[in-house]
Amino acid sequence: MKAIVVTDQAAGTAGMTLVERPEPQAAINDVVVQIHASGFVPTELAWTSTWTDRRDRDRTPSIPGHELAGVVTALGYGTTWTVGRTAGVRPRRLASRRQPWRSM
Repeated sequence: MKAIVVTDQAAGTAGMTLVERPEPQAAINDVVVQIHASGFVPTELAWTSTWTDRRDRDRTPSIPGHELAGVVTALGYGTTWTVGRTAGVRPRRLASRRQPWRSM
């Protein structure tokens, strides 16, 4: 799959590159979504969650995009979704964390 990744926080949007990434595997309680559209704002590169996870571990290279829409292509164990279902995620109004998947 192709994705826009960032590896250097100081470089800003100039540090974004389109690269080939391996196809993701669905983990327990996860779904894999083929993205058809994704939203990005330049301030996202300043968000702590772009560069580190909740345990303060490095997330680089990071794939920005805090809103998305697509179709489920793979299911992890324990999910109740179906392949082919439309999916999307949008940010909470006052937080940078992602909301759970929702059917569109």
